[in-house]
Amino acid sequence: MLIALKGIVFKTIKYAESSLICKIYTENFGVRSYMVNGVRRPKSRLHAAALQPLSILDMVVYEQANKNLQRIKDIKMAYIFEQIPFDMAKTGIALLVAEIMNKTLQEETPNTGLFNFLEQQIRFLDHSTAPETAHFPLNFLLQLSRHIGFYPHNNYDAVQRPYFHLQEGLFSNQSAAHAALHIEPPLSDVFSQWLAQPQNPLPKSSRAALLEQMLHYYRFHIENFGELHSYQVLRNLWNT
Repeated sequence: MLIALKGIVFKTIKYAESSLICKIYTENFGVRSYMVNGVRRPKSRLHAAALQPLSILDMVVYEQANKNLQRIKDIKMAYIFEQIPFDMAKTGIALLVAEIMNKTLQEETPNTGLFNFLEQQIRFLDHSTAPETAHFPLNFLLQLSRHIGFYPHNNYDAVQRPYFHLQEGLFSNQSAAHAALHIEPPLSDVFSQWLAQPQNPLPKSSRAALLEQMLHYYRFHIENFGELHSYQVLRNLWNT
């Protein structure tokens, strides 16, 4: 059955001499893996660069039930990047976001709200100013957690609940048995203020510390989330 749909590229893998296998988050079916034949040939109608991470596509696909690998008949760019491929910081962030999505979103079920959120975030990143770009990874992780069901509960109190427990997703009056399981004061206070007003800018040091903690938070709530290669690359870029 031929179906027209929209998709966002998470990851591509080279296959044979001229093809790619693409993991794509689709508006209609959730996560799907597709074979794109001949895309790496010199005279291919579609250049492989069009399938870079976070590309937003209009596709016509052959949808066959109970198949792990579907095929694509036709692809067109639904949105042309203006800055992401040409701005090193935005390129690095795009790779980080694509890796987060690849590890986080696995279900083959449609979620229109989540798809629209992801598309809006990608377009925002492409047009963002420098301060917005710097805050983007942290804000993206926070808003994504709302869509997938573990948004942090901001019940902070400096005296009664000063510790944020990463596993429980809320503030508590007791520190966890291991330091890696919680955010302790004074960073927990900064975390609470940011949860209340995520649009407010953060100092670079606080932003970096909270990003580390948010990635740690995801490791508690997403099975096999693990370490992110793109994050290490981005850290190196930020430190140059």
